[in-house]
Amino acid sequence: MLLGVIGFALNYTKQLELQNLIENKDYSVVEGCIQEYKIDVPKQGTKVESFMVRNIYFEFSNHDSDLYFNGKDHVDNYLTNGQCVSISYIKTKVANRIVKISS
Repeated sequence: MLLGVIGFALNYTKQLELQNLIENKDYSVVEGCIQEYKIDVPKQGTKVESFMVRNIYFEFSNHDSDLYFNGKDHVDNYLTNGQCVSISYIKTKVANRIVKISS
């Protein structure tokens, strides 16, 4: 029970941090066409997608946090090489996390 409460509190804190970043417009936007899109399956049940837009690298999987765009947020063939997109993203210590993607 205690672990569930702690997990909920941590997740809620992350949601508030993300909400503050968005409200304060503390994110970046890149517009361009997708290059080097690829899908890797490092183990059964895991799909890692990666690509670049204007030399900015993005990577996400179907196991990433629900706070950001991830592999569970779209159906197959949503992203393709050459597709022009606008991506709002937050730079974290480990990756560029997509907040919004549109084409």
